[in-house]
Amino acid sequence: MVPGGSGAMLTLLDQGEIDIAFTVTDALFAAKSSGRNVKLIGTYIKSPLQWGAFIAGKKFNNNNNSSNNNNNSNNNKIKEFKSFENCIKDSNRVGVSRIGSGSHTMAHYTSKLYGKDPKNIEIVVANNIDGLKNGVNDGKFDYFFWETFTTKPLVDKEELHEIGVVPTPWTAFSIVMSNLAEKQNKLNLIKTIFYPALEDCVRIFINEASDEYIKSNNENSISRICKEYNHKKEDAIAWFQQTEYSITNGAINNNNNNQLKISPFSIDYKITNDTLNILKDADLVPKDYRPEQLWDNDNNISINKY
Repeated sequence: MVPGGSGAMLTLLDQGEIDIAFTVTDALFAAKSSGRNVKLIGTYIKSPLQWGAFIAGKKFNNNNNSSNNNNNSNNNKIKEFKSFENCIKDSNRVGVSRIGSGSHTMAHYTSKLYGKDPKNIEIVVANNIDGLKNGVNDGKFDYFFWETFTTKPLVDKEELHEIGVVPTPWTAFSIVMSNLAEKQNKLNLIKTIFYPALEDCVRIFINEASDEYIKSNNENSISRICKEYNHKKEDAIAWFQQTEYSITNGAINNNNNNQLKISPFSIDYKITNDTLNILKDADLVPKDYRPEQLWDNDNNISINKY
């Protein structure tokens, strides 16, 4: 894991410090189209990422709105919203970790979803989840988007309040590799050795979350998630129920005999194109950018066109 998230991982790939990474799909597309020396090579989780919209939590909200708090000016007074739609339509300031991040693209996407012109929103960069949590509770902005399950412990402690959830209109996580010339000879190894091993690991991980396995084993996927990420059991189970790994992707047509063949972690062309169109609308991807440019027209990449 890289503390800086997808942005930091893409930098490490760009510099050749690492060979392969799993990144948030939209952040990868924006980075690649802006000239990062990386290449999309597969889909890791094909279900959407669930982004929560977070406002100030009760723990801080009461303090910030009281007359005893001298840290905030009237301009930083925390707004109160009756509903998620009310939050999106009436808010003027939204926090993001960085320009081009998932928190940024989802703020743009959701505004349009609710009929609000994203140009009327003031974007406030807060760097990371700590900056976003502190910023919304200090009244520097009204709300921000972050993945709902990773933020749940902060909601449980009343440091944040989740007012709504929006799924991404694209696959959650993609597989990307460094596009430096000296790294390209590893693509075949990734496909023939790494992908089969990864698929086996994913199946084990999923199997360990089954009721039968949990009953007979103290250590399992659910218990590890709760221990390592401070989640409640019901939250870990809910995450498993809505997460779909790309280990049984459908038919592809890329062999010489034009026969259908199965390939795990392959890329869905239509979803990729639809995602680019949304990012183009947000001015995060050039208007003339094509899906094939994400994988540099490499015929060794498995693409689903059906």
